[in-house]
Formats: sequence, structure tokens, C-alpha cells
Amino acid sequence: LLLLGCNNKMPIEKEQNTSGAFSFEVLHEKTLSTKRTPTISGHWKISRPDIILCNNFITVREVESSIAFWEKIGYKFGKIYEGEQHDECSRDSTPANAIKISLPSTDDMSFLRDHLAITITTRIKATNEIISASIIMHNFAKNKKLTLEHEIGHALGWNHTRQSGHIMTPEWKKVGTS
Repeated sequence: LLLLGCNNKMPIEKEQNTSGAFSFEVLHEKTLSTKRTPTISGHWKISRPDIILCNNFITVREVESSIAFWEKIGYKFGKIYEGEQHDECSRDSTPANAIKISLPSTDDMSFLRDHLAITITTRIKATNEIISASIIMHNFAKNKKLTLEHEIGHALGWNHTRQSGHIMTPEWKKVGTS
């Protein structure tokens, strides 16, 4: 965990939520729930985070299809746009009130060893308000069923569950739409 400062002096927790990865290895056990019912570890202060697409590997249409899963249960999202033209993709951090989706950099490869994708959230520790989220996924992972839907779940604050057939199941072969 890396603690960062914020203008209002509230501590911000940047969490490598590797539970966001369909993983075969757990890097932070506290993020991997052994419960059969999924838990939520954070919430967005704003009701509609924007989604920024980087590296031209995923389309707005593909993201719209993936967020439809979450919209059916009441989540709302802001605009979806390609970030290259707005410089959001060249920064190490994700802009506030946004979910950034990108390919891994060389530095990210150590986190992605046995993962299709990971989600990193930045939140205010005292309130668990999510400030931003970054989904980093391999190019081939966008074609794996429900991978982006699963990662968006982490960006929304959801943890893993051991319930087979659930969207937040950590093992890709056992994920489903429950």
C-alpha cells in the first residue's frame, strides 16, 4: 500500500487490487475474500465516473457492452472517450473521477505475471471514497469472456467472492453473470 497526501489532508490509499485480476496467485490476501457473498470495499463520491480508453486496443462499443452488465443493476457512468487526445494516457496516474483502461507498460508486467488484468483503485482511506481507478489488461484479455465486466466491478469497489458463477469470482474459468 502506498499512502499519498491530498489537498484536504485526508490520506489517500492507492491499492494494488490484484483481486481485480483473474489470478492464480494472490499478492494481497486482504483483497481476496473467502466469502461466498461478495463484499464492497469502496464507493465513488460522484455517481458517474468517466471511462478513458488508452492505447487504441479497446473500442467505445466494447466498453459500452461491458458496462451494460453494471448498468442493469443500477450503476451509472459518465462519458467514454479515447484518452490519447486529452493527455490522460501519458500520465502515470488516472485523473480524478475516472476509470482508465490501458495496456500494461513494462513496469506493470511484474503485477500481471499470471493475470489477464489488474485494477488499481485510489481512494480516501477514512471514507473509502474511490477517487479513480485504473484497469490494466493484456490485449488478448479483452476477448476473454467477462474479463472487462469483472475488472469494472473492482473499479466500482467490489471484492472477490468464492461463489462459482459470480461475476466477481477470481478464477476466469469459474466466472459467470450471477
